Amino acid sequence: MTKRENLLWQIILVIVCIAIIYNCFLLYQLNSNSNLLWENYNNEEIGTDKLLQQKVQKLEMSLQYKKDFLFKMKKNPSDLSAVIDIEGIESMGKYRHFRLHSTYKGSENKWKAIVVVANDTKNIVGKNDSIAGGMILDVKMDGLIFEIDNEKFNYKIGENND
Repeated sequence: MTKRENLLWQIILVIVCIAIIYNCFLLYQLNSNSNLLWENYNNEEIGTDKLLQQKVQKLEMSLQYKKDFLFKMKKNPSDLSAVIDIEGIESMGKYRHFRLHSTYKGSENKWKAIVVVANDTKNIVGKNDSIAGGMILDVKMDGLIFEIDNEKFNYKIGENND
């Protein structure tokens, strides 16, 4: 063999050795990735995804909170008297529930109240009477306590209780 042929064979041999070493490195990386994935697969619990369960629980708690939330407005937003002072609006019967006219001590020494409802009719009410969709809790000399929708209102004589 000539020197030229010998050099050519040596170059080919070096290239083949480099290719074999490179392919061995790639196979080693592929094998380690495959073993890692196989190990993760064997350790995984089938049918239980912890992140999904946590997300579902969070959404269920949020939905329950929204179901339990009650929004009640203090005043009617379409009532212009809350924004514009219209003279004589009280005489038109625009009260929140009713207007307390006066209180007095009736028979059996029990306090009674005279209330005016929206259609200008006067009603005499006492403790535990119902009016305007609510209940009178107590009647005293200077006013009364009224409850509607689990919300209590103190009505005083001479005050505008809109």
